[in-house]
Amino acid sequence: MVGNYPGAIAVNAVNEGVTMSYNLPYVKGMYDAGDSFENRSVAYFTLMEMFGSYARAMFWIILVGLAGFMTDKSIVSLGFAIAAVASLLIMTERFPALSARRKVKQNPQPVSS
Repeated sequence: MVGNYPGAIAVNAVNEGVTMSYNLPYVKGMYDAGDSFENRSVAYFTLMEMFGSYARAMFWIILVGLAGFMTDKSIVSLGFAIAAVASLLIMTERFPALSARRKVKQNPQPVSS
């Protein structure tokens, strides 16, 4: 754990870059996946937000439930550890929009000159 201000500033500065490195590709991939549903993209995004909110609420309810059995410091440490693992798991998602080689649709008809 960080015990002084310079350490906290350093951790925060590193965290900003890491958060940006997984958040932007994740959001891009999520919107690209939602666009593939054409008429149901609003329902896709609504369900994604609903499940995300549900997962965050369950996470905090579990941490509040553990508050009766653990110390404050251990609950905060556990919460940060779970958040770190979740951040790493987000980075493992491989959306098609994020691949280096995007498939280019070939024109099946010959081009006339």
